[in-house]
Amino acid sequence: MSMLLVLLFLFFITASVSDMKTGKVRNKAILFFLLLGVLYYGVFLVRGLIAQDPETVLELRFVGINFLLAFMVSFLVRSAGIWPAGDAKTYLVANLLIPLTCYKHIYFTYFPGFTLLINIFIAGIAYILLKSAITFLAVTIPAVSVNATKKFFKHWKNKLSTEWGSYLKIISSYLIVYFIMNFITQIIFSETGSLSRIAPEIFVVMLFFLMRTVGTYINKYLKAISHFELYLSFILFALFLNHWSMLETGRMLINMSVGAIVFLCFYSAIQNGAEYYINRAQINTVDLQHFKEGDLPTKQFLDSLSPETRAQLTIPPEGISSGNLALILQEMAGKPESERHIAVYQPTPFVPIIFTGVLFTVLTGISTVQYFKLLLFR
Repeated sequence: MSMLLVLLFLFFITASVSDMKTGKVRNKAILFFLLLGVLYYGVFLVRGLIAQDPETVLELRFVGINFLLAFMVSFLVRSAGIWPAGDAKTYLVANLLIPLTCYKHIYFTYFPGFTLLINIFIAGIAYILLKSAITFLAVTIPAVSVNATKKFFKHWKNKLSTEWGSYLKIISSYLIVYFIMNFITQIIFSETGSLSRIAPEIFVVMLFFLMRTVGTYINKYLKAISHFELYLSFILFALFLNHWSMLETGRMLINMSVGAIVFLCFYSAIQNGAEYYINRAQINTVDLQHFKEGDLPTKQFLDSLSPETRAQLTIPPEGISSGNLALILQEMAGKPESERHIAVYQPTPFVPIIFTGVLFTVLTGISTVQYFKLLLFR
């Protein structure tokens, strides 16, 4: 298995350097290390058959199923536009080259690569928050003054005084989503004890993807039902689950309320950090002559183009193609020199982020969430 780790680290060093220099991972490198991984397992199979070791075929079966599930997950994440094709392929290579013996805590028997996915997810969040904080401080500190501080607090005081109702509605809808997820989770876990080892990682990941979607649905489509009525229905449901015990229901709702508030603060910090990263920390301005294929224009810039040009553009996560580049350059060429600047997103070095998740997985064998659980409750 040490040979797999050598191949793993060689691949990620090569891919990380390529991603940081060019913003891309070469398909030749991905294919080369995939073939090396397949070759390794081919030799492993032959040696096992010669030695008549029955564990060989069983291990290869687990490796194959894990790789297939990793392919399905990477395809879904790629289709959702969360990461480009190169990053999805990189995740695939990682799943093939990480020995299954490295995993000490597995959520799904046939998909140990889920642990790696969580570690990549957490590493990405950490990078976005750190980059956003550094950019925010770099922009804010030089502009700090007494008058600027007064204007800032006055602006937010006026905003809260006029829009507190909408903020309260959004917060309450998110709390409702949290309550719903908790009720569903408790019912499932009470009936299937073997699933208890999955929480809270699955729960946290599901919440991150469901919070905004379900919260928006509640605000938009359930206008006839007030939030008070929804809370009341949840209390009745909680009483039913606890066999109409007021004491047990009170404990449950208090624990869930505290958990909801903590999670909402955590979620809001990540959401605001991500929005700041997308709108400020990740944006760079380039002039027309430096605008090239593979750059990713911002939504604000694309919206400023003429409807005719915008209708012909399709921008994938990998950046603009040569055809899209020609369309944009053609329209921008007719503008004054002072307006020939294009706002583009700086590419996120996602391969080093995946590499960070891989290192944590290999060194600890557990997910980041599980690691913090052990630190806090040991």
